[in-house]
Amino acid sequence: MINKYFLAFFLATALVGCGGGGEDLSANMDGSANGTSGGSTTNQSAEGLWSGYISKGQNMNAVGLILPSGKYYFATGNNYSSLITGEGTTLGSTFNSSKSFYDPDGLFVSSDGKISGTVTTKGNLNAVFGKSNANSSLAYLKSYGSTPTISNLFGKAFSSLYSPSTSFTFPNQLNEEDQLETSFLQDNCYFSAKIGNIANNENNYFSMSLRVFDIPDKTGTCQNTTIKSFPINGYAVPWTNNNTLHLILIGVDSNQSNWFSSVFKLKD
Repeated sequence: MINKYFLAFFLATALVGCGGGGEDLSANMDGSANGTSGGSTTNQSAEGLWSGYISKGQNMNAVGLILPSGKYYFATGNNYSSLITGEGTTLGSTFNSSKSFYDPDGLFVSSDGKISGTVTTKGNLNAVFGKSNANSSLAYLKSYGSTPTISNLFGKAFSSLYSPSTSFTFPNQLNEEDQLETSFLQDNCYFSAKIGNIANNENNYFSMSLRVFDIPDKTGTCQNTTIKSFPINGYAVPWTNNNTLHLILIGVDSNQSNWFSSVFKLKD
C-alpha cells in the first residue's frame, strides 16, 4: 500500500451520482457548455473533490482531490488503497496532464502518462488516460466548498476500509502546533499522523503529515523502512459517502517513492 512505484493516471467521464454515495452534486457552470462566453474562452476549473469510478474491464471506485494548482491525489483500487497522482492544466474546457503516476494495485497498466479530456466547473471531468484506454466517471462533490472546520473532527473515531481492524480516535483538542495528532497500526507499521488547517484555505480539506515506525513487540516488522527518513505529506479530506462521514488520508513523500492512500469511515 506504500513504497510502490508510480506510473500513469486516469480521470473521468460524467456520470452524476455514480460513486457519490448520497452526497449532493453540483453542476454550476463557469461559462457556456463549450467553455466560451461572449466570444472569448472561459477556462473551466478542475479544482475540487471528485467521486466516481475508473473502468478498464471492471469498475473500481475512485475519490480524490484536485487542488487549485492542478495537482491531484486520487484514492482508488481495492478499498481505496491505491494512489493516482500528478498535475494537470485546464485550457477552455480541456484538461490535460502530461505526467502522472499510479500504484500498480490500481490495475491500470499504461505505457503513457498523458491524459486528455474535458471538464466543467463544479460539474464533471471526462477523460481517457495513456494508451490503456481506461475511462473514468467522476462528478464534483459540493461539500468541497464547505468551510473547513477542524473542530468537527474532535473526538471522532474512524476505522479503515482497507483494514477494518485499523482505527484511531482524534483528541478533543489541538496540540501546541495547532494540529490534531493521532496514530494507528497498519501492515505491521505504526503511523503517526498530524492534521492541521491550511492558511487562507476556504475549502474543505486539511494538511496532513505521516511518519511510520517499527513496532518491536508486534509480530512481523514494518516493510516500509525507507519511509522513515521521508515523511509523507498530503491532505486529509472529509467525504460524506452513503450518508456517513469518511476521511481520506492521501499523500506522497518528497522523492515520490513512498506514498499513503486510505479511506477511514466514522465508527458507529
